[in-house]
Amino acid sequence: MKRICLPATILAVALFALSASAQRVSSPSSGGGGISRGGGSGGTSISPGTQPANSAGFPSTLDSPFSDPDRQYPFPKAPLMVEDESCLPWDLPDIRGATVSVTRLEVPSKARDEFNKGCNSYHNKKFTDAEQRMRSAIEKYSSYAAAWVMLGESLKSQEKIPQANDACNHALGVDPSYLPPYLCLSDIAARGNQWGDLLDISKRALELGSTGNRYVYYFQAVGYFGVYKLQEAEKSALRAIDLDREHHDPALYFLTAQIYEEEGNVAEAINRIKQFMKFNADRKEGDKAKEILAKLQSEQGQ
Repeated sequence: MKRICLPATILAVALFALSASAQRVSSPSSGGGGISRGGGSGGTSISPGTQPANSAGFPSTLDSPFSDPDRQYPFPKAPLMVEDESCLPWDLPDIRGATVSVTRLEVPSKARDEFNKGCNSYHNKKFTDAEQRMRSAIEKYSSYAAAWVMLGESLKSQEKIPQANDACNHALGVDPSYLPPYLCLSDIAARGNQWGDLLDISKRALELGSTGNRYVYYFQAVGYFGVYKLQEAEKSALRAIDLDREHHDPALYFLTAQIYEEEGNVAEAINRIKQFMKFNADRKEGDKAKEILAKLQSEQGQ
């Protein structure tokens, strides 16, 4: 299964090799800036730099962890729908059963061929070529929702955020029952500190009853954290963890650690960092986790 990579801005830019790729919007450096919390009105950008410093050294501005071009995605020999979903940067193995629409089953072979080529380019970090291939697929079949989403992801990787937003919104218009556009738009909202938008998108996505809800609950937790509704953020983050029964997504433990640390529950924050360290396989991330763990333990005199 695909692994959710630790979100760069929860720990620090130094924690991630993956952030060096064009897949992410540049993040603030460790220890600098922050997010202003409060005010949950939709569409309001929350300016960084106004909340109290976090004593454990957690960075402030939150970003999405779910789009990592370094990961390798198998292309299963299965129904055509599986090929589309395996290209997307989220682990959605059963989404076709919940959200298949007639338009997605009518994709012509030439459009799908362009999509598959674009997918290969995307995962080889050839984002300009991926963009061109996805545009070609869309020209051949304008209702190709997965191609619209991957166009958005390719544009995000080139820092073309407004165009990416348009592409993913178009995908949503093509198929409102399709979860990936909601995840794409959630990522964009999180990057821009658009906490009201993020919470609204998350609410709409949860109404789909999709199998990808662990992602949606994560984004919802990020949105609540952004407006400093810590209890709601904790609840959503724990739901995401509950859905991740096989512990593929250690990033979730870091999010809950940050929430608990903000709540003043240092003991539980320590516990969550230790859980991250147990399931994380990346050495760099593990080293940074050790630093934060030491700071938290020093607060308790351990």
